[in-house]
Amino acid sequence: MNEMSLSDDELMAELTLLAARFDPVPAEVVTKAQSSYASGSAWDTALAKLVYDSTTDQNDTRALVRAGPGARDLTFQAPELTIEVEIGPSDSSRQGHCQILGQLVPAGAASIEVRLPGGSFLVRADDLGRFAVEDAPPGPISLRCTPAGTATTDTEWILI
Repeated sequence: MNEMSLSDDELMAELTLLAARFDPVPAEVVTKAQSSYASGSAWDTALAKLVYDSTTDQNDTRALVRAGPGARDLTFQAPELTIEVEIGPSDSSRQGHCQILGQLVPAGAASIEVRLPGGSFLVRADDLGRFAVEDAPPGPISLRCTPAGTATTDTEWILI
């Protein structure tokens, strides 16, 4: 069949086949998407979008004052919760690992699930909304915050 005579549907089907053959979706991504859909978390959880990253805002001198050497400040915003984090070098001897210090606004105790591609673990935010992750491995990470009596909020995935 001549390429010029393909309908839109036929062209889309052809492009889908080519993408699947030459640039397939990694199996891990498919598994994570299916797991997220099956758990329903994608529907009943707010998404906190990254609204500030000190590594990309070179004109913001506040980052120089707030963050220590080698630290990265991030702010995630959702309708009912703001999550502020500082990522810095870990005291761990493990290469590339980071320390994450966080603050929830409004302040309050919460469960924080630190989500990684290979699994997750929990830390707690105190009554002032402060939390710490002492030895986060390098790579993709997301935080799932569940304050007492409030809806769960997930941060966007970032690379540390």
